[in-house]
Amino acid sequence: LSYPISRASLVTAKMVAAGLIALLSAAAYMVGMRSYLSGMEAGFDGGAGARAAAASETAMRALGLTFGPLDYAMLGLTMFAGILVALSIAIILGGFAESVKSVQAMLTPLMVLLLVPYFLTLFLDIGQLPTVLRWVVMVIPFTYPFLAGPNLFLGNYAAVWFGIAYQMVWFVVFVFIAARIFSSDRILTMKLSIKRLRGIRGGAKSGATP
Repeated sequence: LSYPISRASLVTAKMVAAGLIALLSAAAYMVGMRSYLSGMEAGFDGGAGARAAAASETAMRALGLTFGPLDYAMLGLTMFAGILVALSIAIILGGFAESVKSVQAMLTPLMVLLLVPYFLTLFLDIGQLPTVLRWVVMVIPFTYPFLAGPNLFLGNYAAVWFGIAYQMVWFVVFVFIAARIFSSDRILTMKLSIKRLRGIRGGAKSGATP
């Protein structure tokens, strides 16, 4: 913040860097998914020759277990949007960090938001959850990248497009919040407030110690 550049340029640079990281991460995920599906196809034919490979590919297509170009594009967009949301939140939380060591503590809420939908979609069917709990899970923007694959296999493209749009709305909101914070002195006053709160708590604890 002491550099002779505008706060808007600072936020823009952070967002561009975050976008590049998100794009690279989504591309890496796409390569991994393609390799995973290729491994499934190879496992089905069992090395029995070209005819068996063609038959297994036909069977996978009939079962809806293959991705076309549109499926890969939508999956990549979903991952891209989810990573953008995570990085935009991380930029805001990182503004409160006083050192590199404190960054991990600041990012704990973000990690919780990522892990909750991950484990729920891994072990449970979101559609079978109670209505209130299902809505709570669906409000979390990071739920949609984990649901994109199953929805694409089922041909539920509307749900995937909704997830992409929903995540981009959250991204715009957090970018707006970050811009407001970095464009004012709140980035400094918030840290001072946290320090004062910690000092009060530390004094109360030391005063209660015999």
